[in-house]
Amino acid sequence: MARSDAFVGKVEDRRVAVNALLDPGTRSELGQFMTPASVASVMAACISIDREDLKLLDPGAGVGSLTAAVVARIIDSEIRPSTVTLTAYEIDPFMRQWLAATLADCTQALVEIGVQVSTSLIAEDFVQASLRSDARGTFTSAILNPPFMKMAARGATADRLRSRGWSAANLYTAFWSAAIAQVEPGGDIVAVTPRSYCNGTYFAGFRRFLLRESALRCIHVFDARDKAFSEDGVLQETVITHSIRGVQATPVELSVSHRPGAPVRRRTAMATEVVLVDDPAAFVRLPIDERDDAARSWMSNLGHSLTDLGVSVSTGRVVDFRAREHLRDRYSAGLIPLLYPTHMTDGAVTWPKSGRKPNALDPSGAENLLTSEGHYTIVKRFSAKEERRRVVASYYDGSLGRPAGDGGPRVIALENHLNFFHMKGQPLPDWMARGLTMFLNSSMVDAYFREFNGHTQVNAGDLRSLRYPGPAQLRTLSDAWGRGLSQAEIDAAIDSV
Repeated sequence: MARSDAFVGKVEDRRVAVNALLDPGTRSELGQFMTPASVASVMAACISIDREDLKLLDPGAGVGSLTAAVVARIIDSEIRPSTVTLTAYEIDPFMRQWLAATLADCTQALVEIGVQVSTSLIAEDFVQASLRSDARGTFTSAILNPPFMKMAARGATADRLRSRGWSAANLYTAFWSAAIAQVEPGGDIVAVTPRSYCNGTYFAGFRRFLLRESALRCIHVFDARDKAFSEDGVLQETVITHSIRGVQATPVELSVSHRPGAPVRRRTAMATEVVLVDDPAAFVRLPIDERDDAARSWMSNLGHSLTDLGVSVSTGRVVDFRAREHLRDRYSAGLIPLLYPTHMTDGAVTWPKSGRKPNALDPSGAENLLTSEGHYTIVKRFSAKEERRRVVASYYDGSLGRPAGDGGPRVIALENHLNFFHMKGQPLPDWMARGLTMFLNSSMVDAYFREFNGHTQVNAGDLRSLRYPGPAQLRTLSDAWGRGLSQAEIDAAIDSV
């Protein structure tokens, strides 16, 4: 039994007790999701403790589980630092009393093994404090579980973050940016976050900052969305990202497990496999399986972007909670057919459908929500758990549209949880809509997509990032399209072009 077990158990009991006492309103306001000991130990294993002086930063520390996990490593190690400085930020007064107790336990445990220790508990917002200071290179290491919540995209704080080159996309990336900036060259930065930062245009600025200021060393994925922070009901693929401040890119150790404590699959990848050299969006990819290599090679050999094809992808215009007055459960004369994800079945469109979602839209005063009738490839923006593929595409044959008044062009309405492929807002040629549907529903696209997308959302930007077959190949795939094709039939058609 490790010497630190009793120490870790005490802190974990404290976390569990405090978690049960947290006010739901405060938890939501501050984005508080405390780190279980099983996750904290994986993170602490990334921190280099063979230093003479260890100066550890824990921003948004909660009860101090992450700091305690690093101290537990020191207790169990034969090679220890001579001095340890622990700095923890926590804004919540209720949480600080428990954090103070954890820091006292850390102090006692380190003193007992002959390590000199000093602690600082700073009762401030970490991001605001960082913006007021110029504490660059203050720490040898940072370990953090930053608050997961949105922040205002406009305002003084966002402007000041951008002026520093830090991320203003989300509070967790703002915390992460500020922590990176305060670690000395060669120091460790270890963060547990949603996997959402890995892709999409929303986090592109943060990814560029992360990769400019540090080199990825290890990334671990908990691929069960509901396991890593199961007590808090978090439904996200969670990742632990370890980077080294101010060093050149090195091979990256990738690993995945279903949940903390489950068997782990590992692979070492070149940095250029994780972030492609020619990717302007700097997506962070996790090619852990051998089939990922095949999918990446296959995708790189495709010769066209959507721009090359003259095709764009956009989200549907109907945001239902903003258009409630126009929604109708059933279609009748004078209304416009409205398509939701529920209408996308078997690679095609099934409309109308009885159920919870409306089937029609009253166009009066809602003309800006309408889309020209014609052939489209439509992709669900969110994939359901029971679906085999992350990208679920359907062919729409242009048969449902109605005029939005007396005469005029035929139109249809697409709800905002759908992406649709078009040509400058107009329909696609029939063969292209069928061919793109076949391509996007292939297993190779699914394998490639999962390298960089670990959540249920399929963004328009993600679809734009793919390479696509050329017109001749799409025409061939179009001939193979059929409603209700099996995955094997789709993949056989892809293999033949």
